[in-house]
Amino acid sequence: MNVIPFQVMRFTFSIMFLIALLCSVAAAQDPPPPVKEYSETAWKEFKSAEGRFSIALPGTPKEEVSTQDTKIGKLTVHYFNLETDLGHYLLTYVDVPYSPTTPEDTKAALDSARDQALAAGARRLLENEISVAGVVGRELLVEQNGLIVKARFFFVKERLYQIILATRPNTVFSNGKPSSDPANYTELFQSVSKKLFDSFKVTE
Repeated sequence: MNVIPFQVMRFTFSIMFLIALLCSVAAAQDPPPPVKEYSETAWKEFKSAEGRFSIALPGTPKEEVSTQDTKIGKLTVHYFNLETDLGHYLLTYVDVPYSPTTPEDTKAALDSARDQALAAGARRLLENEISVAGVVGRELLVEQNGLIVKARFFFVKERLYQIILATRPNTVFSNGKPSSDPANYTELFQSVSKKLFDSFKVTE
């Protein structure tokens, strides 16, 4: 088993996770109604030719690029950030020299990313395997620092994608209390999650 991809996965996910929390913490008060996410016209398709993806977002994200030193050299991380009254949207991708090539390697890499997030103090509420662009990925719903973060992460060949939504408990849960029961999700959170995460596509 080649452990290099797992090192990259741990490093990248932990960095992205902390950025999402830090960017969102300033807006951790009650969301002022109505948020624009309710409006269908607020959602637009965003495309990145270089990133080779498209996704629906309630606004135009700001793109940033950062170079990070890792055990396998410098990695260039691309960030697409959007903050609204509801919360913070973050999509990232980074090209790595290697990626998991077997189901066993993929599971180990995704498990490692999950463990890194939990080690940073996040409390897991839900975890699911997902399939994106025909590849297996992972979905997490966690609580940290008074915020709820939903994240999906997966490899497409040698590219690692992460999609993150950070918002407040009363936006996610009907009684405002974090729970592992999806029946407690608000209609707004279900609608926003579906529009965001289900719209992601890998393009040529």
